Amino acid sequence: MTRQHLEQALNQVQHLTLSPALMLSLKVLELPTLELASYLRNVIDANPIVELIVEDQGSRARSDPWPRHEGGWDDMKDIPDDPHEELYDDLRLQVACLAPPESAGRLAEFLIDHLDPDGYLRVPLTDLAQRRRCTVTELEQALEWVWRCEPAGVGARNLAECLWLQARRRWGADYRVTRLLRQGMPPSGAWTVPQVARTLKISMTEAIAVLGEIRSLEPRPYAAPGGRPAYVTPDVLAWRQDGGAVTVEIVRDHYPTLRYDPDYLRLRRQTRDPAVRQFLTQALRQAAWVEQALNQRARTLWTVSQMLVTVQHGYCFDQAPLTPLTVKRVAEATGFHESTVRRAVWGKILGCARGLVPLSTLFCEPVHDTAVSTDAVKTAIRALIEGESPDRPLSDADIAARLNASGLA
Repeated sequence: MTRQHLEQALNQVQHLTLSPALMLSLKVLELPTLELASYLRNVIDANPIVELIVEDQGSRARSDPWPRHEGGWDDMKDIPDDPHEELYDDLRLQVACLAPPESAGRLAEFLIDHLDPDGYLRVPLTDLAQRRRCTVTELEQALEWVWRCEPAGVGARNLAECLWLQARRRWGADYRVTRLLRQGMPPSGAWTVPQVARTLKISMTEAIAVLGEIRSLEPRPYAAPGGRPAYVTPDVLAWRQDGGAVTVEIVRDHYPTLRYDPDYLRLRRQTRDPAVRQFLTQALRQAAWVEQALNQRARTLWTVSQMLVTVQHGYCFDQAPLTPLTVKRVAEATGFHESTVRRAVWGKILGCARGLVPLSTLFCEPVHDTAVSTDAVKTAIRALIEGESPDRPLSDADIAARLNASGLA
């Protein structure tokens, strides 16, 4: 028979306890900018000392950085909004976030003003050049900035160009669908299977697959089924100076700040009621936590983004493949924990010369602990397949041999 008894024992156990301030800081770091204000409003909903303000001055500065009227827009406040005006505001903001040269930015806004509601630019550039008193070449250069906006295909001058822009954004400039659409549409207005096979020098089966990929593209970017695509706002901007130095900036548009109520601050100093003073002190402490979390978020996001863009500058600015870069390496270089790095990049968007890029996609694993990235290998394999003869396609062994010969495997 087993005897049971109770006895006291002293054990030393470590537990990780997160303070309310730390939990708030982690959540603020994780959220994208557009979701941040909504979350913080719920946090300080019952706090009488502070008010959450989403600064709009930065948005106005970016969405209309080249003012067109000395007196502002106050004299036009009674004019009803155009139902499509939000479309044009979105595009102006995106172009401003891409930070083009000032002259190109002005012309890009000029082109945006002449877009049709479905996103097409149907006015010939020669006519627009005469109206603007500039050259067609200058407008073509400005149009390239409009083409970088979301959704892909906006600013196209015809159907083929619209589909080509989407294919280039989705698959790259050298992909077979992109190369086909770059030639424009055939006189009949639609590609046939024999035409595709003959033009790309591929089999009929592959041509059918190409046509299927073309049908997956949207002929009218602002008239997609289910409504206009959701607008994406970058959290971080990056550009390269003339000397080659990389500059990274946290986007402050829609970034929340705190405004303290002076009456409540005065009441906290003057009240003699312990309960009131304790309540206001706790409210002030909570506001300080929020302010500290916002500042820490900006510093962490900038530090991580700076390293990501610096290492991946070829990918961000020159259309080069990604170089090997792991979360562990970024954590060691920045001094942050790996989980902090993951929180910093989660859901955040980078605006750069390549377009709008999720920060998390800038990580890339190396191949067998070498200096070659998996992205470089995928790019090389894609180039080999697209350049192979339709009559004699490369085998897996042939591809592996060529990768070995080039030092990629």
